[in-house]
Amino acid sequence: MLLTCFLALLSLWRPVFRQERSYRRALRQALGSLTVLGTATLTRILASLGLDQQEGSAEYRLQARSEWDEQALFDTLLPTALAHCPGPFVPVALDDTRLKKTGKRIPTAFYQRDPLSPPFHVNLQWGLRFLQASVLLPLHRKHKVNARAVPVRFLAAPILKKPGTRADQQTQQRYREQRKQQNLSQQAMRWLLG
Repeated sequence: MLLTCFLALLSLWRPVFRQERSYRRALRQALGSLTVLGTATLTRILASLGLDQQEGSAEYRLQARSEWDEQALFDTLLPTALAHCPGPFVPVALDDTRLKKTGKRIPTAFYQRDPLSPPFHVNLQWGLRFLQASVLLPLHRKHKVNARAVPVRFLAAPILKKPGTRADQQTQQRYREQRKQQNLSQQAMRWLLG
């Protein structure tokens, strides 16, 4: 029953992909992400599907070079999620998500506070920051279950690069003004209003 409902939801992804085989790969990877143990990397997802001993370059190409809009995957699920939210208000949860990275040449990566570090000793981690929005389905009204969150947006939320110490006063002032407009709260408000 649950698998049938999950596959019915993922069938809405079909128009996002140009080719049927790309859609089937995306569907296979989505199902594999449910069965993977540990970190859900693509290699582990393929291993959970029993495809780790096969040539998997096509699976990686789906993520790296295939032309499809990742935001469209979320957009196809939004009408189904909104159908469960009667009334004038839609409950939305916003959160910033950090993705640890090791490469030092990633353009928008930066050092940030590790949220798991204790308050008396701040640890830093190198990585990317994203803003995630989920619609909270009020299933407690009709069924005796807790609310469920359906992700509807996953946006990159990088910080501005700070100018060097030798930058002139005008550049420093422009940076301070832009930093006020590009903080996480302002980015979330622009997304909600836009």
